[in-house]
Amino acid sequence: MLKKINAAWNVFKAGQVVANPAAWKKGQVHANQITAVLVALVYLARAFDVQIPIDEDTLGGIAVGLFALVNWLFTVVSTDKIGVLGNVPAVAAPEDRGQGDLPGGGAN
Repeated sequence: MLKKINAAWNVFKAGQVVANPAAWKKGQVHANQITAVLVALVYLARAFDVQIPIDEDTLGGIAVGLFALVNWLFTVVSTDKIGVLGNVPAVAAPEDRGQGDLPGGGAN
């Protein structure tokens, strides 16, 4: 159990990533779509005089909060470029790099 918790925490560190980032990115897109559809359904229901017991400020707050949380979480765990605190993995100094390590595949 502790191993699983540690593995789950590790994907929040810079340089770490989930096993299948493409699936997480697809899930991120689906979560965004679901959030938008749920908000649209509430407004559609109101257009047909179906009262849903939630005011616009609460609905907007929930939608924006869910959108922000899902995007932040899915972005962090599906990339090795950033961590939970925004830290980035250390990059070797140019003099420590080998041939062909320059952007574009060029040599030193």
